[in-house]
Amino acid sequence: MWTNEAHGLFFQEIWGSDNGLFFAVDVKQGILHWIYAVYNSILTIVSNIILVRALYASPKVYINRIWMVLLGSLIPWAAHIIAIAGFAPYDMDLIPFALSFTALIIFWALYKYQFFKAPPLAFKTIFQNISEGVIIYDQNKHMIAINISAKAYLNTLQIQNFQNLVELGKEVKDLPELLDQRTGHIILSNQTNNIFFEVSFKVYNNEHKTSNYFFLNIRNITEQKIAEIRIKANEQKLQSFNMSLLRSEKMLTSIAFATKELLSNREFTFATQKAITLLGDGAGVDRAYLFEGFKSEDGDYFISQRFEWSANGVPPEINNPNLQNIPLQIFGQDVFSKFLKNMFFYSIVAKIEEDTLREFLQFQGIKTILIIPVFVGKEFWGLVGFDDCSEEREWSEAETALLISFADSISNAVERKKLEESLRASMEQAREASTAKSEFLANMSHEIRTPLNGVIGFTDLLSKTKLSKEQKEYSNAIMQSGKLLLNLINDILDFSKIEAGKLELSLLSCNINDIANESLKVISPTADQKNLNLVLSVDPQVPEFVIADVMRVKQILINLLSNAAKFTSEGEIELKITLINQGKLTNKSRIEFAVKDTGIGISEEKKQVIFEAFAQEDNSTTRKYGGTGLGLTICNKLLKLMESRLSVESELNKGSVFSFELELENSWQSNELEKIAGSQQQVQVEAPSRTIKKKAIKILLVDDNSVNMLLAKTIVKNLIPNTKILEAKNGLEAVEQFKAYNPSLIFMDIQMPEMSGYEATAIIRALEQGKESRVPIIALTAGTVKGEFEKCLAIGMDSYLSKPVLIEDIENVLDKYLDLSDKKPIQRKQVLSRYEEFREADPDFFKELLEVSQKNLNKLQSELTLYLIENNLERLKQTGHALKGLGLNLDLPNLTTLATNVEKVTELGEEATEKVASLNQEINFILENIDKELNQLS
Repeated sequence: MWTNEAHGLFFQEIWGSDNGLFFAVDVKQGILHWIYAVYNSILTIVSNIILVRALYASPKVYINRIWMVLLGSLIPWAAHIIAIAGFAPYDMDLIPFALSFTALIIFWALYKYQFFKAPPLAFKTIFQNISEGVIIYDQNKHMIAINISAKAYLNTLQIQNFQNLVELGKEVKDLPELLDQRTGHIILSNQTNNIFFEVSFKVYNNEHKTSNYFFLNIRNITEQKIAEIRIKANEQKLQSFNMSLLRSEKMLTSIAFATKELLSNREFTFATQKAITLLGDGAGVDRAYLFEGFKSEDGDYFISQRFEWSANGVPPEINNPNLQNIPLQIFGQDVFSKFLKNMFFYSIVAKIEEDTLREFLQFQGIKTILIIPVFVGKEFWGLVGFDDCSEEREWSEAETALLISFADSISNAVERKKLEESLRASMEQAREASTAKSEFLANMSHEIRTPLNGVIGFTDLLSKTKLSKEQKEYSNAIMQSGKLLLNLINDILDFSKIEAGKLELSLLSCNINDIANESLKVISPTADQKNLNLVLSVDPQVPEFVIADVMRVKQILINLLSNAAKFTSEGEIELKITLINQGKLTNKSRIEFAVKDTGIGISEEKKQVIFEAFAQEDNSTTRKYGGTGLGLTICNKLLKLMESRLSVESELNKGSVFSFELELENSWQSNELEKIAGSQQQVQVEAPSRTIKKKAIKILLVDDNSVNMLLAKTIVKNLIPNTKILEAKNGLEAVEQFKAYNPSLIFMDIQMPEMSGYEATAIIRALEQGKESRVPIIALTAGTVKGEFEKCLAIGMDSYLSKPVLIEDIENVLDKYLDLSDKKPIQRKQVLSRYEEFREADPDFFKELLEVSQKNLNKLQSELTLYLIENNLERLKQTGHALKGLGLNLDLPNLTTLATNVEKVTELGEEATEKVASLNQEINFILENIDKELNQLS
């Protein structure tokens, strides 16, 4: 505007005019005037828009201030609009008047609302009173502001140098790293008062980005930190409780299984080892063990380790000689007294004051030890202990109580073992006494019977000579007395045989009607003397022929009929035979035999007494009717052998009914067994003799089982007496024997230690390369796996025999692969099974076979238990295979099946233990029968 005279762009013309009231200056606006007007209008509009937006966005406390500013800006703008529109009176410029009015409004607002005083006060009030500490530093890192909270927090943290950010970083260790990162936070604390602060850092740039401001915020997080600590502590407690609960649950489960094993398994050694293993693993310890104690003559207590389990990586101490015959007082007098009072001992080894004990335990790598005494009754028996070798462990009361309960289970098992041993010894003594008694009676009966037979025989001869009447009476009296005495001795002999377990049934085909009629004939003289009616009632449905022990059935019937005739003075005696049940599928009939009389009867209280040996209803019966009182006892024992028993129904002075039931196999005809026996007579079989045309025969037998070796060797020797037998226990020995002797034929087992039959065959075939001859190799194995035959042929074997092999099998192989001549007839019996082949063919060899089998079974059974305890799966499976071969050779299907189950075990555990236990039970059963068989052969 000041240069307008030169360019005339702002005002084109300026002149004065009189409007009637006053003299006024009038102008004609130029282009710059209008640009200036538009620019001012835009600024005013933008400012007003900003103020309107602030009106809606600002807190209520600032609303009136904004209204005053908005009003002050609108008044001059409104005056300007009026002037532009041409509504100004007298063409006056209203803007100066509007600016004056605006000045008055703003001045009033300054006074009224304290424009320049209230906001700083508000900022200061807020800044100083917020709970967070705030420190502001300028671009040179000098402090320009700090609030009260920050001062208090820094004082609590005992920080003095905070005026400069660099100096503060030197005093606060982690602050420089925070300053470098420019984000994040650090935690500071006063360890004395357990007060925690969170320090955060932020950089703010001004709008021109020419300088930075640094803000440090300090927040008191003590309550939060304490809450976190409490939550963490509670979580740890909860975790510890859960771990303790899980550990207790695992221990409880282990104790349950261990207790079950101790109470159910009669093998104390095996059961105790398994129980210690279960509990050691379940308790999560490094070593668990059981010591057995004893008391010396001087009254001192000693203990020796008997059982132990150790975790992986923990060396076992079961073979440590220093753990045998340890004086119990090594634990010190206090602990020794605790043990004798049935109190447990727990300690961290490093804290044990007794030097000898501490060093003794530390030498074994033990860090924590828990030992619980075991009492049987009121007597100290031993100790069960648990070691931790990796950490110092705290045992809870609940865990200790569970382990004490396990010690009680061991006590019960030991007590049961002692009771069983005592009972077994008592039973053995009783059995020996009973056997001795029975043998004495049998021997005495035989000794008496021999001269008695002479007395009766010569009396009978004497009665047939010319005798006077008086002499005949004397002779008849001698004969009757002799026969009575002979019957008595026969009863005693039968009773003693049954008691000694030496009476066996002889089953033959028989006619039931014949048995009944012959039995009645025996008592018919007595019945005739007493005028008693004898009645035979046979059910038409009863089969005519059955398989039974004729003599023993007749003996029972005659005894019952004789008693009926003895105790019946008038009336009748009935023998009734009835069909109870006819088995269509089993071809067996259940038949009842009943003897009914009208004699003196038996009182209710005496019904059980009459079945006891040497007993009758009362002494008066013996005096009146005579007898030994053995008859019914013998009948009942004979019926027990036939899986039956006597029943009695009686009413005093009215009569009795004695009955029994027998399940008998039906027979086609009376001479059935004779036909069968005829079919089994010795027959002449033409077999080739064993004269060798070429060189002497050498046969190599390869088998790790001594029983299998004996069988094969004996069969070959019987077939070719002059052959040379070579023996090898494994593949390695077989190869060496082949190299040394070049055998004519090899019988090769498959599974053997050190080298299998497959490997040995492959080596032998490799050694034969380039040679003209090839030795026949015959697989001789218990394996029955599918494809094994093909594998044997593929590896180079010539044939395959599956155990048990018969004489005929080996004979066929010898005929096929060896050049033999000079046939001669050999005696051979037809037999009904493979097992019987050896019994019938060669009793001496059969006895030797049983003895070797007995020895081998005992050895393999011991190995079976040992490998299970040692957790040696491979050796356990090998032992199962060996037992399977033994079972096949001896024709023992149960042993073969159970041994196969053990051979197929893939992992050790409860299932494997149960399979081994079943196999052990079968082995025990077989050994008992071998003993009986050997006794019979002797």
